[in-house]
Amino acid sequence: MNQHTYSARIKEVTEILRNLKRHDIIEINGLKGIGKTFLIQKLMTSAKNTDKFIPILINSSFGLNSLIYLKESLKNLLILNEINLDNGIETLDLRTLLSNIVDETGKNIILIIDDLHDYKPKLIRSILSLLDVKNIRILYTSIKPLFANSFRITLEPFSKDIVYEIINRSLRGNITKTAMLSIYKWSGGIPLYLEAILLLLNKWLLFNRVKLDDFIVENLIRSSLNDGVLRALITNNIRDYLRIYGHAFLGIIKTLLSKRDISGLERKRTFKHLITIGLIGICDDEICIRDPLIRAYIENMRDNLVSHGFKQNKRFGIERKLRKLFKNYTIVGDDLRVFQEGLLFQVSRKLNKDKLIEFAKIRDVLNAKKGYIICQKTNLDSELKSIMNHWHIDILFLDTEDDEKFQENALSKIGDIIRKYSDFLQNL
Repeated sequence: MNQHTYSARIKEVTEILRNLKRHDIIEINGLKGIGKTFLIQKLMTSAKNTDKFIPILINSSFGLNSLIYLKESLKNLLILNEINLDNGIETLDLRTLLSNIVDETGKNIILIIDDLHDYKPKLIRSILSLLDVKNIRILYTSIKPLFANSFRITLEPFSKDIVYEIINRSLRGNITKTAMLSIYKWSGGIPLYLEAILLLLNKWLLFNRVKLDDFIVENLIRSSLNDGVLRALITNNIRDYLRIYGHAFLGIIKTLLSKRDISGLERKRTFKHLITIGLIGICDDEICIRDPLIRAYIENMRDNLVSHGFKQNKRFGIERKLRKLFKNYTIVGDDLRVFQEGLLFQVSRKLNKDKLIEFAKIRDVLNAKKGYIICQKTNLDSELKSIMNHWHIDILFLDTEDDEKFQENALSKIGDIIRKYSDFLQNL
């Protein structure tokens, strides 16, 4: 699907490269899952192939140490281009390094930052201060408009024609036109949802030699929406919107779903931001939530928004602690899922075949580098071991009967693994 995604975004890539010559700051915003990260990866490749730009990615994994990591990248760049400086590389500060690279190469440096909304204000100010150096550009992605003086590009969902082309190529024609329309309506043309739905349908086709019709597609999507990969994606997305926009986001969503008067909302900054990124727009001549899966999910859950982090979960009872520890987490029943630094974790006191398979599917969709399941110490049968080996899932056992102690030890274990992985990346 990546090739089709790139083909659909060539216009945006061309527009951004053209405007990098005219603007110091370029913002790429849009819905969760719209393809912002994928676009900047392709932009880096395209920029490298020109003789005008040097793209450098600032890695958010290192927090406030990101600028130290940037300095090391610049040193390596000087060595790679065989640029010799009179005072030596080690003694130079970040601005001087940037200035020397610009002078020696004659190129503009693009500092590329993914998900700038997750950065601390102090780090953002430090990055922006680098614009004092001649020929420095900043290109960043965000699901929240940040700077009024930036040149802004909002990524739109794929058109129906592009979605149909992707569906046909992915499913090799094993689908009816009405079923393709169902996929388009459910995905809303959002690449992440489209990819998840197509993965779901392709796996179904492996075991069923029947042409997909709208009835089959609708049932598979609704099933996944109730308890599957799509539900995990949606709850993660909703949690991110809540984390970034606060409870004002939930209030706006509830107002829209209840069909109440929205005249008061139009003055709210959060409402304007959600319109800017495309989460809220016009559907059938009225203002609505443009993300169809979030709309369907909240409509189903609006009378019972107790689980999945909207209110404190009785089983875990540690919602505040989870918010401090992890960026992306989801509570599903009695289980906890965490996705951070490209690692996927699931805390499940009891383990079974269905949980293992669902975890493997979610890991596949999120493209997680490693997957860990933390559970109570038990004997695994041969079937569970086979699934683990096939999907390369690591099982970590905790030997404790007390619920609260089990939860604390599990969170501690996840934190240790994430810290060690971050240290490993930093030492590369």
